[in-house]
Amino acid sequence: MTKRSTKHSLLLSALSLLLCASMLIGTTFAWFTDSVTSTGNKIQSGTLVLDLELLTKDSNGDYNTWKSIKEDKTPIFNYSNWEPGYTEVKVLRVQNEGTLALKWYAKFVTDAGVKVSELAKVIDVYVCPSEAAAIAMPDGRDLKDYTHVGTLDTFLNTITETTKGTLMPEGDVNNKDEAYLGIALKMQESAGNEYQNLDLAGAFDIQILATQLEYEEDSFDKEYDKPATYPAMSTAVTVPDTATAPVTLKTDDLSVELPADLLNSLPSEVESLKLGHTDPVVNADTESVTFDSVEIYDQDGNVVDLEALGNTEAFTATLPVSDYFDDGDVVKIFHDGAQISEATVTNGSITYTATHFCEVTVSKKDIRYGSIFRRLYQEL
Repeated sequence: MTKRSTKHSLLLSALSLLLCASMLIGTTFAWFTDSVTSTGNKIQSGTLVLDLELLTKDSNGDYNTWKSIKEDKTPIFNYSNWEPGYTEVKVLRVQNEGTLALKWYAKFVTDAGVKVSELAKVIDVYVCPSEAAAIAMPDGRDLKDYTHVGTLDTFLNTITETTKGTLMPEGDVNNKDEAYLGIALKMQESAGNEYQNLDLAGAFDIQILATQLEYEEDSFDKEYDKPATYPAMSTAVTVPDTATAPVTLKTDDLSVELPADLLNSLPSEVESLKLGHTDPVVNADTESVTFDSVEIYDQDGNVVDLEALGNTEAFTATLPVSDYFDDGDVVKIFHDGAQISEATVTNGSITYTATHFCEVTVSKKDIRYGSIFRRLYQEL
């Protein structure tokens, strides 16, 4: 009886243990936990946008009104009866309307290679820059607050220390998102009769060029903006209503001839064209030079994308490459990452044809491309 009772007790104990184990199966253990979620993460590129405004007279004849050059294409200097002693002053306001800090400079530009007339030698140029306060029209012809920077013939196509600056993003707390530049042209009193009935042998553009400034910081520092260069820009050329001859756009580093059929295929709202690109970049390893961000722009500074327009008319481009290659060198031309031709350097230049604009590389060696990043620039 005792043995049977002991066995019975052991059996019940085993069953109890088995039942407890089965109850534990599927049960979770509790741990101290917490979580933090970062919501609304955002990646957005900044904008580099300029505007240039001219100080004009209001309805009372006082200089109190600013007029955007983007909206009004009337030439800033447009007078045809210059005489000794005549002075014309224009006050400009450069505004940063984007979200990125920038550096800028002003430049008077003629078509590359165009020789201005003798008249430019007797027109003095004075400038008055200000990044701190607005500039008013000068009280008199003495131009006491203006700095003489030379004559018009030497000022054209050059950069001076007195016509450049930096601008913070729009809405900067220190109100440094705008700068002012006064420009005065004065015909020398000593100019004689030989300067009568002359013009400059062509018009000139006033360009405000801008690029990134070392200001914003990434995870390391703000030096990533340091290599940013200013774009090179040609003067604007009017697009005829019906073109019968090619039009040439030219900078110091690139010349492009657009055929009449291409011009006639452009949208009607394109009134004028400019050619732009960044400074050429030399790569010693591949013995190459790259012309980046080659584009044409309309009168509002918008890129005219020939590829998107479905253009099939080829244009001709000429690159002066004497700084990088010798006459007789056979080079390969890469357009948009693919080799399109070979050329022999002749008289310091090479020529190629294409139907759209993009990065162009000239090299003595084969180049294997991974990806190409095209940088866009705003120019006014």
